[in-house]
Amino acid sequence: MYLSKHQGGNAVSTADHFDPGEAKKWKKDVLEAYLGVTLKRLFATGPDAFEEIYQRLKQFTESLAATEAGNGVTVAQEVPEDAGPQALPQAVLDTVTSLAFAIDAKDHYTQGHSQKVSAYAALIAEAMEMSDAEIDEIRLGAVLHDIGKVGIPEQILNKSGPLNPDEWETMKSHVVFGAKILEPLKPLARIREMVHHHHEYFDGSGYPEALRAEQIPLGARIVAVADAYDTITSDRTYKKGRSAEEALAELERCANAQFDARIVEIFVRVMRQQANPIIEVASLTPSRNS
Repeated sequence: MYLSKHQGGNAVSTADHFDPGEAKKWKKDVLEAYLGVTLKRLFATGPDAFEEIYQRLKQFTESLAATEAGNGVTVAQEVPEDAGPQALPQAVLDTVTSLAFAIDAKDHYTQGHSQKVSAYAALIAEAMEMSDAEIDEIRLGAVLHDIGKVGIPEQILNKSGPLNPDEWETMKSHVVFGAKILEPLKPLARIREMVHHHHEYFDGSGYPEALRAEQIPLGARIVAVADAYDTITSDRTYKKGRSAEEALAELERCANAQFDARIVEIFVRVMRQQANPIIEVASLTPSRNS
């Protein structure tokens, strides 16, 4: 992208012509262009890929904050940590969701997984009569739940057979990578908690912090149920997908152990009312945050 050409060719911009709004737009365009190219190539996952993308997001958010401050805006007041996704530039949201989809697409068995988990999680949130803003956060948190897999070496991420104990410990670290990569995006604090804790178990036997019951953020408990349902009903290299009824029975069996029983009850009721209880990626239409 040759931005100077679009902005007037050989024209020279002087200090008295400086427009902070234009600077913000330019920085968004640069981030979008750089990470767009990164995600469109066949990148390899692993610690190096994680570090590169993390640093780019960190540099961008720090630079954007500096631009805001230079424009007389008190950044800490304008963008609190609980502000939500709407407080971030769309280019940033597009970048992190594109990254999540690119990770899914590394293996054709998981392609579309995050989109389906997002759709199932939104159904739960709607049935729980959450606000529109809360539903949007649940939807985005589910899209991003596996974003930390960008830090997992490809030979582990795409291994066709069972993982050995050391490989399993490495795989479990994706929730830590996921929380870390979202760290610079302060308005996504609640979503970051969903990503970090979606593998906690209701009885306290999960990871990474062995939280139990209400200690686990509600969004993470919702994503856990949606994630498990899609995994059970989908084909993987190591198994064939099971029927919707079998998956729902498995969720009920694991209620109060792995999952929040109240959320399982709501999800089972909602899914049994659906004409097609297994969502296909082709049936999903892109939305702002998914």
